[in-house]
Amino acid sequence: MKTNQLNDKLINKLAEKNSDSKQMPIIRIFDELDSTSEYLKRLIAQAPQIKPMIVLAAKQTSGHGKRGRPFYSPAGTGIYMSILIPQVQIDPELSGRITIGAAMAVIEAIKNNFSNIKLTAKWVNDILFQGRKIGGILAEMITDVNEQKNLVLGIGINLNTQDFPNDLKGQAGSLTNEVESGVREAIISEIYSNFIKQLGQIGSEVTIDQYRQVSDTIGRMVEVQTGNMIIRGLAKDIDNLGNLVVELNDGQLRHIVSGDVLKVNATN
Repeated sequence: MKTNQLNDKLINKLAEKNSDSKQMPIIRIFDELDSTSEYLKRLIAQAPQIKPMIVLAAKQTSGHGKRGRPFYSPAGTGIYMSILIPQVQIDPELSGRITIGAAMAVIEAIKNNFSNIKLTAKWVNDILFQGRKIGGILAEMITDVNEQKNLVLGIGINLNTQDFPNDLKGQAGSLTNEVESGVREAIISEIYSNFIKQLGQIGSEVTIDQYRQVSDTIGRMVEVQTGNMIIRGLAKDIDNLGNLVVELNDGQLRHIVSGDVLKVNATN
């Protein structure tokens, strides 16, 4: 049996296996939203939030990633979710590890349900399958009226999306043609549980080591836009804070805290 209708009770039941009672999230499911992350931002603006939450939509009309770039979110073919971690306390120096931890949470959840699929990560927001983007991540810190920081983590995954707009053809892909009943819920619950574990070990270098192993960026020639600057060179490493290390033509190493990898090419 195959269905596009998400089952919140099943998500909760699956999450209970790997999360303690204090971390169990509120789950809200919608047929359509502008954006699951924007929904959470509106909640935070209305009143301080005290419990974790997962917001899911079957369709997003204004799903977006980094720098507001749209994330194609047609009805019933993907996972469009945002996780709220309220009143979060993370050392600002370690904030670069949040997206990397989220990427590993997504990759592990997908691999656990599609064992024959090999995924890679393009620094720092994209998940790739067979060289095409099948997932995107956007982590944002939102301050409420009490000056408490709240983590809003947006995740979009193309599960069985087949028809992409012309500007995405050749760049975007999907995991499969059909999704069995219960698989969406399993992936969602495992992403949440995995991410909670990743946050718990954010001070450790374990996640960075895992991310290096699945990186599609390390060892390739890249063009990275950071602010108004384009940096070209060899992606040498991801450092222990999650920054991309690029070797320039003169041998100088640049540690890029935030930026967009515009091009990734094999080394000469």
